[in-house]
Amino acid sequence: MSTADQASVSIGELAELTGVAVATLRAWETRYGFPSPRRASSGHRRYSRHEVDRVAHVVRARATGLSLEAAIARARDLETEAPASLFAALRRRHPELPVHVLSRRAMLAISTAIEDECCARGERPLLAGLFEQERFYRLRETRWREFARTAEFAVVLAELPGDAQPVGAPVEVALPASAPLRREWGVVCLGPDAAACLVGWERPSDGGDVRRFEALWSVQPDVVSYAAASTLAYARTLAPDLVPDLDVESLTPRADGPIVLDRMVALLTRIVAELDH
Repeated sequence: MSTADQASVSIGELAELTGVAVATLRAWETRYGFPSPRRASSGHRRYSRHEVDRVAHVVRARATGLSLEAAIARARDLETEAPASLFAALRRRHPELPVHVLSRRAMLAISTAIEDECCARGERPLLAGLFEQERFYRLRETRWREFARTAEFAVVLAELPGDAQPVGAPVEVALPASAPLRREWGVVCLGPDAAACLVGWERPSDGGDVRRFEALWSVQPDVVSYAAASTLAYARTLAPDLVPDLDVESLTPRADGPIVLDRMVALLTRIVAELDH
């Protein structure tokens, strides 16, 4: 057996590791071309560690109520979930989301509402913040330190002097000088009872003091889950020792229509209250 063969598993071992029957795995491969084995020198199927993770991802997604087709499509997207621009990634993945041109005041109202609503509803949510520049994060640091106390994991990305893991605070990930995220303001909150995200790309200044953003936001669990996975994947490429490989799927709430509508109404109520200040 070659070294490559030793680093992979058989279809029987894949079934044991994931709880998916051998017959089911073969049926998935025939119908969907998933999972994708390679053939060992003996002609037998061999599955990489990555394929094991992708099958496990499908199992978790199915447990949340996703169809098999949707779960497999999401598992395939695991290979491309580390975009340098979250705004561009969300637009590409969810072209149905409307893009709004928002002022700094509107962005602040929506991001504050998401932070407060999700942390009020969510039980140990995942929190990720995009702050562009360090000074913008420092203005909100006290709030985010409070959020980090009860979060499953909290991370902020900005133009920082370096990566850091302050005690009792979110992990800080420094963005490279060329990173598109240096021009993106956003917040992602995901938990079993909470899901909301906002991301805005700041337009170049025309010489005035008014800051404008092309922005999109959502409370749809699949949208927020993708935003969370994408942000974490990119953060891990920059600070692998500080950003864990979390099971985002286990934090994703069910996509139940009435529940999503309830979240939307609650969030809109907070946004209006913020704008009315």
